[in-house]
Formats: sequence, structure tokens, C-alpha cells
Amino acid sequence: MREIEKNNYLAKYAKAVTSQDGEDGVLAEIFTRMGLTHGWCVEFGAWDGKLHSNTWDLIHNKQWKAVYIEPVSEVFRRLEQNCQGLSDIHCFNQLVEIDGINSLDAILGRTPIPPDFELLVIDIDGNDFYVWRSLERYRPKVVMIEFNPFIPADINFAKWNDGQVKASASLKAVCELGKTKGYELVCTIGPNAVFVPLEYFPRFEIEDNRPEAMFRALLDTKLFQGYDGTLFLAGNRKIIWRHQIDRAGILEHVEVADDDIQALPRALRVFRPRMSYQNDFLEQQAAAGDSANQTGNILFAFRANVTSECGEDGILRRIFELIGTDNKYCVEVGAYDGRTFSNTWSLLNEQTWSGVLIEKNDEAFKALTARYAGSPLVQLVQAEVTTTPPVSLDAILTPSACPQRFDFLCVDVEGNDYSLWASLRQFRPRVVMIDFNPTISNEVIFAQQDDPSINDGASLRALIQLAQFKGYELAAVTSWNAIFVDRESFPRLGQKTEEIDAVYAPVLETRVFQSIDSYFSMMGCDRLIRHNYVFDENHLQPLAPNVRVLPFVTGNLGELRSTFFDRVRRPDDPA
Repeated sequence: MREIEKNNYLAKYAKAVTSQDGEDGVLAEIFTRMGLTHGWCVEFGAWDGKLHSNTWDLIHNKQWKAVYIEPVSEVFRRLEQNCQGLSDIHCFNQLVEIDGINSLDAILGRTPIPPDFELLVIDIDGNDFYVWRSLERYRPKVVMIEFNPFIPADINFAKWNDGQVKASASLKAVCELGKTKGYELVCTIGPNAVFVPLEYFPRFEIEDNRPEAMFRALLDTKLFQGYDGTLFLAGNRKIIWRHQIDRAGILEHVEVADDDIQALPRALRVFRPRMSYQNDFLEQQAAAGDSANQTGNILFAFRANVTSECGEDGILRRIFELIGTDNKYCVEVGAYDGRTFSNTWSLLNEQTWSGVLIEKNDEAFKALTARYAGSPLVQLVQAEVTTTPPVSLDAILTPSACPQRFDFLCVDVEGNDYSLWASLRQFRPRVVMIDFNPTISNEVIFAQQDDPSINDGASLRALIQLAQFKGYELAAVTSWNAIFVDRESFPRLGQKTEEIDAVYAPVLETRVFQSIDSYFSMMGCDRLIRHNYVFDENHLQPLAPNVRVLPFVTGNLGELRSTFFDRVRRPDDPA
């Protein structure tokens, strides 16, 4: 936030005369720095020219000239009334389009406004991006344009209003458009971005005007998935522009439940262990990763597979080269057949380690038994590990030959991994590898309830917090495995503890955001990764199409109305 406050410093000049979020004051400061004292302004949709207006102060108090454009007839009549007695004010009751006689170029061409007029304000809750893009004959000195303030700053989103979706563009999309037209971002204030021509930009001495350095989304919604294909929401669940009167008569935001956004019916949301079927998509993702975006993930460069899936064999070899071994003892929970995607096969078979392998599945355990038949170094246990005796990890390891402090623990049960590690108290492995859910964003703290029959997993951030509580530091991350080293051994790796974003870039996350008509758009991963099933944003809509309407259609801007119970009869109303 300090970076944003530093770069978006013009926001501190916010002062409202009639503007909604203090845009009047910001514009005044910008005009001062640019040496502009009077001129022409254009605003559309202008509404009634006063409520939430960004130009009322200029026109009524500073004698600017103006072009006002407003399509709603009822509101337009009020606009004309508010402009009575003023000279050089041109009002148009039209919907601005991107070409033809109602294009902005064409409408302005019917006025005496000069090509390089002073201020353009675009506020139409939808095609703002495309209207600015279509403007060719005019180059205003300042452009204020509305964007969707609920879309994170790093998302490039611009969608044409096709009759199905009314969607404002993201700040990033608007900034990139501005650059193509020779403009630079100087301020974000409320849902508005303010741009000036490149030649004026040095006057503002902004160190970094990237969207990420100038703005943080007001509300953020994340979407992630369990291993059975169930979708979950994290963060904001409220539909911003939709309300409903509840049983108590209170007007509240409509809130979205997880059940409202499922891509598959309940019967198709089934978990299968990753090792038990082929999934081409996940096989591709297993090798994914970009060192350039994971500068803190130094050990990532040592990835190599013997039997591991995401290069963990090579990373483990490097870790033990650096920190050494105490007893070459390993434990793997969820060992499957002992070789398929195994993170211990190389240790046990190529590096003469000993250990305990635990697997619950009957068929897999038969294969595991056949593989290690007669081996004096490997103990096999068939059990579904839980957090309580007699099948807790502590209870299983206690009668074994496992040292209290052993070298390596691998937990890969694709569900209750977090709770199993959290419950381990009598033994302390030096290195822990644990499976995390790669569809969960880095910002989200999530761990499924302690239940072996559930397969939702945990977020990387939740596991990092657990590790720090237990005395471990994050050493490396692969596509869906986190590797932690105990705090005593960690300094031998020669690396520092990094922020999560420097260590892992979640390539399988899905971002969700709302448009003003309450349509949910989606960016990022578009499939249920365990089912390799591609879904689109139409699967996610909590509201039916005939309920997804623009909120400002009554002529009363900002009026909160119930979706279905708008006209409420009161007990004392006449019959």
C-alpha cells in the first residue's frame, strides 16, 4: 500500500464539490500542474449534470464550456434544466456508439469544441474502453475514464457489451489503450483513471505508473477447486450491484454460496487418486514453472525426475547434499505402489536409505508389497492415516524403527495432508515434502476440515504458516509440492526466507470478477484439473440472464433496490 500511496499521490488532493469520490479536487490539481485555467470539457453519461458530476464545478464555478451527452430521456430533461442560463453548453440526448452518426467523433463534430480540448470524462458503465479507442479526431489534454474497480490491477480485461454482458474494462486494459494513444496514467480515484498526454507526464514526477503500482482492487474474489471437482469461492462473495429484502425486511447484498457456481453436478464430482489414472493436462503441468517469475525458488533449477513427477528427486538430492543426512531414514504417507510418482524410490533403491511406506489402497498395497518383498530396510504399513490413534502418524511410527528425528517425511494423500502434518508431535523430520492444492491463490489461507474422506487439500500459504509454527522454512516449491527444511538446517541451504510470491507463481489459479450487470467473468485456469474438463464462465453464473440487468435504470442514480421485492406494502398503506 505504501507503494500505491507514493505513486498515486494525486489521490490525496481528492475533494468533492459534486463528484462522487473527490475527482473535483484531483482534476483541479492536475490542471494546475498542466497550466490549464479554463477551457472545454466533455462528459458522458453526464446524468443530470450535477449528481456525481465531475464537471459541475468547472462549468458553474469556473465558467468552462461543455458538451454533455446523456441517453436516459428522463434524466436528460433534468440535465437541460441544470444547464439553463449557461452559455456554450451543448447537450445531446444520445447513446454514444463507436462508429456512425452517434460516434463521439460525430457528436463532437456538431459542436465548436476544438480538437485539443481540455477534459474528456467517459462514464457509461460498459463500453467506455471502446468509445475512447474509437476517438480519432480529438486529442483531449486530460482523459478521465471509468474502469471496473473490482478487477485486480494485473488483469487485462476488456469485453464488448454484446447484449449479454455489460462489462467495464480493467485498469490494465485501459492503461494499455492509453499508451497506444500517447497517454500515461497519473491517478486513480474511485472507479476512475486519469490520463494525460505523454508530453505532460514528466510534470507529475511519478516513479512507477504501472497499474499494479497505482491501484489495488476494492474487492477480490478467488475461485479454486477441490480434487473432486467441487468449486469454492474465497474472498468477496457479495454481488456488488444486487440486493434482496430478507425475511426480516432488511435490504442486503445478494451473497453467493459455493453451491451457486458449480461446473459439474454432484454425481460427477468424484475423487480419484492422481496415480490411478492418466491425465495429459496434469502431466504437462507437472513440468511447468518459470524460474524468471520465481526468483526466490532457487532450488527449482535442480529439478530432475527418477520416479518423482515434478522434479522433486533432483531437488531432494541437492538439499541433502547441502544439509547432509543424519540417518537416511524416510517416511512416505500415500506411497501408492512404491514407484509411480514416488518421492522415496530413489532414496530407498539408489541411495540405500531405509524407511516406512504407508498406503491404504488394497491394489496399490499389493504392488507395494511385491516391490519390497524381503527388503530388511523398508517397513510397509497398510492404513488410512488419520489424526487420531490407532492410525495417527505418531501411533504408526512409534512401534517402527523410525528415529525420533529422521531425515525425510513425504505426505501425499491429496486431501488431509495439512492435518496429518499438524498432528505429528512425537517425531521431527528434518525435511518435509507435502502436497498442496495448486488451484488456490497465494493470498488464500485454506485447509480442508480434518476428515480423510474429503479431498480438497490446503493452500500453500496455509502450509507455510503451519511450517513456521512447527519450526520450518520453505526451501522449494514444485508444481504442487512444497518442501520445508527445519529451522536448524535451513541456513546450510545458503538462501533466505522469501515471500510466497517470489517462490511460487500459481499457474492453475482462476480469477473471478463481476461486471455491473452482475455477470461473473473468469480469467486464468479454465478447467477442472483432476477431470481435465474445460468449463467456461457461463457455468459459474449465480444469477439467471433475465436477472442480470443494469442497476441504474430508474432515473435514480445509486438507488438500492431489492431484486424481487421492490414495492413493499406497509401495514399502514391504504388497501
